[in-house]
Amino acid sequence: MRNIPHLIACCLLLSTVLSACNRNTKDEARTAATSSSTSSSVCTLPGEPAVLDSEAETGSLLLRWEGPVQAGWSTTATPDSKAFASYRARIEEAGAALRIPVTDPPTPENDFMREVWRREDLNIAAATSGEAGTLREAQCLEKLFYAFQAERYDAIEQPTEFVVVQVTKQTEQGPMARMYLGSSENMFPSKRFYPFEAASKDIDEGWRFEFFLHNHPPQRLGEKPALGVPAPSTNDVMLARSLTAGSGLQRVLVTNGFYTIDIPTEMLDRYQVPPETPE
Repeated sequence: MRNIPHLIACCLLLSTVLSACNRNTKDEARTAATSSSTSSSVCTLPGEPAVLDSEAETGSLLLRWEGPVQAGWSTTATPDSKAFASYRARIEEAGAALRIPVTDPPTPENDFMREVWRREDLNIAAATSGEAGTLREAQCLEKLFYAFQAERYDAIEQPTEFVVVQVTKQTEQGPMARMYLGSSENMFPSKRFYPFEAASKDIDEGWRFEFFLHNHPPQRLGEKPALGVPAPSTNDVMLARSLTAGSGLQRVLVTNGFYTIDIPTEMLDRYQVPPETPE
């Protein structure tokens, strides 16, 4: 009987601890849910896009989004996309989520192709060394377009490249953005679906050519997937230089959904362009 008060005290203490644990668990769950909700809610595209062109046989699309510039786009928030989450999970499971990807080496067939790949390697070195742009974690806006394409075609099983441009304009309501995307079911969309001509009309009317973005899709390392290299190819550089001279392009972005190289166009002269094709 003398132990009854102690037993009651212990029960009360245990009840208090369990109650506190339950509160903490619920608080953590609410915090996690809020954090996840906030991450996806600040990382969204501005409504439904306008379809400027399409081709059902090849899955080709040329789309335009328009809306206010959102602060969340420049954060590392991740969009709410099961396809994109699956892509990232499989890359991580393969141990391939590397800042500098490791892939199967190319097998050039002749001296010309060896020179092509030598220049490609120089571009990778320029991007990853930090001497010609910033290699950083992919931001929301880049992830959004990667996720958009991943929802259409599996990023690993059916790798494809997309092309995006953004133009902006200051208005009485604040900065506005128009974003154009061209993509298809093939590795590269045809030139018909490149967004540069559509955006050029905005640029002629005073919109600023903010960036040219595209992705480098997954490669292979043996039997496992590997990240595409976040560096501009020699052809990317040649195109970007032309857009800079002709349309006032400000930045070039190449992303693999994990990392992005962000290159101010004044640094493009530090990158290689393709060698001249032998006669």
